[in-house]
Amino acid sequence: MAMPSGQNWTVVRTNHQLRKILPDDTVRFEVRDDAGATIKQIQLLGPEIRKKGLWKDITNKALGGVPGLQKEGTDGVITSARFVLYPAYKAKQTLCLEFFGADFDEASHLIVELSRAFPFPADHQETLLALEHFDDEYIRAIGYKVKAARAETPLAVLLIDVAGENEEQTTRGVERIRALLAGHPNTVMFVARNKAEATRFWQDRKKLGAIARRTNAFKMNEDIVLPLEALAGFAHYINAVNIDEERFTQLRFATRAEELLAKIMLREDPEQFAAQAAAREGLFAAFRARVQSEEPRALRSLAALREFEHSLARLNARLPSVLEALERASKHIRDRRIVVATHMHAGDGNVHVNIPVLSNDRDMLERVDHRIDEVMAKVVSLWRRGLGRAWQSASPS
Repeated sequence: MAMPSGQNWTVVRTNHQLRKILPDDTVRFEVRDDAGATIKQIQLLGPEIRKKGLWKDITNKALGGVPGLQKEGTDGVITSARFVLYPAYKAKQTLCLEFFGADFDEASHLIVELSRAFPFPADHQETLLALEHFDDEYIRAIGYKVKAARAETPLAVLLIDVAGENEEQTTRGVERIRALLAGHPNTVMFVARNKAEATRFWQDRKKLGAIARRTNAFKMNEDIVLPLEALAGFAHYINAVNIDEERFTQLRFATRAEELLAKIMLREDPEQFAAQAAAREGLFAAFRARVQSEEPRALRSLAALREFEHSLARLNARLPSVLEALERASKHIRDRRIVVATHMHAGDGNVHVNIPVLSNDRDMLERVDHRIDEVMAKVVSLWRRGLGRAWQSASPS
């Protein structure tokens, strides 16, 4: 590294074990000057790099003062680096798991079981190279094509690469996963038949940027890490937040529609506005009551909203200006619906929390900012409640 002082430093890992750092490891670095003389030695313990119960700690930016590692500022300019390259496994099989059912428990619990069934290091046996998860918000956003012979959309998808030194090992790994699925009746597994199909499986993972299509590719990105045991509780919470936001959005449209009708009809046809008063009030009251009581799956189907819009259109069929204004209002409000979408490197419990947002809409930005604060508070509470074992509460508050 070229340092601000004008000196060139070299940072060397002195006891490199050529594998992922484990919680019980001691990691040592030496910082040397141009002449090779040692400027300082830095020793880190595993818990300083990985918190207990986590495979990744994204909070420790200092790392004992090791120059250039995990910093968000600038220690100096890195001019060269040496990397450890591992030989590729000779065999690999790609799997796609689709999770159905009433909630997210099955997907979350299976991830925990997979981490236990394939411990690290693998000791030259079959191993998991990848364990990538994305939720139902991403599934809808990317237009995911369901592989299972089912009418409904999966609640989550998990992509897995099983690797080994030969096909016998990878086949054994696939069968181990298949055996785990015997206890998960709402999960369907598909094994890629060849490399081309494996590539198609992974192409869905590369499309996740589509979640921000309606906000012109702008989104708030948050990075969290949870113990694997806490994933089910976090999934429940995120689902509850999205349901809460869907209710808010549909009720917000009802308020906006009421304002538009009063403004336009009082100007263009006050007699009809007065004559429709009882019918209009009944329609709005029924819609609000239905939205407040609707079950999550029915609410997300937008059936109540579409019926409400259709009824408004019939009630105002003679006033095209009203219909056009209602249509514009519906799109405006739906574009500002807040959606919390998650995908994760499931083996590490590293969850990416993404919220698409319109960068020029202050109200939306402030509401998203508030939601992010709530998400972070929930993450902390899950950690404090014993690695997420007490996950039953799904309230977004």
